[in-house]
Amino acid sequence: MEAGKEIKFLLVFVIMFMVGCQAQEKKRTESAEKFLKIAQDKNIEVFYDLVLIPRKLNSESNKYQLGRLVYESNVNGNREQIDLPVIRKEMKETEVQLLPFYNNIHKFSTAKGITVDSAKKYISQVVTQYEELNVIEITSHPDLGRFIVFKINNSDELIYKEEEAPVYHEYWRKYFATALKLKPQWYFFYSLSLSIK
Repeated sequence: MEAGKEIKFLLVFVIMFMVGCQAQEKKRTESAEKFLKIAQDKNIEVFYDLVLIPRKLNSESNKYQLGRLVYESNVNGNREQIDLPVIRKEMKETEVQLLPFYNNIHKFSTAKGITVDSAKKYISQVVTQYEELNVIEITSHPDLGRFIVFKINNSDELIYKEEEAPVYHEYWRKYFATALKLKPQWYFFYSLSLSIK
């Protein structure tokens, strides 16, 4: 191949690569904006100290189904996890009582300092909001700090952290010091964001 043709080929390749990167970045931005629009009307704070893990993607609704709901506490350095039943608001009490981890509701209500009925309503509210947000996973580990990570697709996450909220882990302190902030209290994270900085 002649030198001139090699340069033209390389130039075309670089242009195509840059256009592809711009399209990917636009798609990421649109996904984040779509999520934030839905999240602005939600009580995001209900997700503190919870881990919500999907079971599978429902092909009919194109939404992830919640498979595991875990409450985490960190009292005096003692980390405890309580698996909770996935209660949906349309369920009858007889259905709720048959769910896995139903007996953990009492332990959870004691840990939170609320009644058992309030605990069931809280869990139902969390499940409903998870489904309305249409995210993959939500995590908030109290031993790392007071923030919530929303995995909105396979590569992107949005992180909710109030301005003066404590962060205990060094990795996350560095992250919040340099992270891309989309709007007050919301940070954007994707797989390349830390390697770029």
